Amino acid sequence: MPSVCPPRTAVLAASAALVLLATCAAATPPPKAAAPKESPALYGMGAQPCKAFVDVSGEKDNREIALSGAMFSWAQGWFSARNVIGHENAPRTVGGTLSAERLKSLLVDECRSHPDEAIYLAVNNLYQTLASKGL
Repeated sequence: MPSVCPPRTAVLAASAALVLLATCAAATPPPKAAAPKESPALYGMGAQPCKAFVDVSGEKDNREIALSGAMFSWAQGWFSARNVIGHENAPRTVGGTLSAERLKSLLVDECRSHPDEAIYLAVNNLYQTLASKGL
């Protein structure tokens, strides 16, 4: 029965060729593509302007309730990530002593102060403020 495995020298030669190919590919920079006019690193809820959150924070209809809830849920996730990332052995609890309603109210106030900023900046500012107060 013929062997299904290639001879050892063929395997070594193929491995060497792959290493050489990978080395050459790494040493050769890819051609530069034209950059898009706007290339945000952050998109989705966090990239929305604070004004969008303030506009739906009254929750007058189902649409506003859904958007406000989605934006605030995103903000809570940001808080959670900040509390854990880099603090895995002893997670922080910034914002955890406040009710969801109070935290949301504080975020609305922060966004009202900076309506043109992205929500992620307002959330980050609020996080830092609460952390400095030990809340």
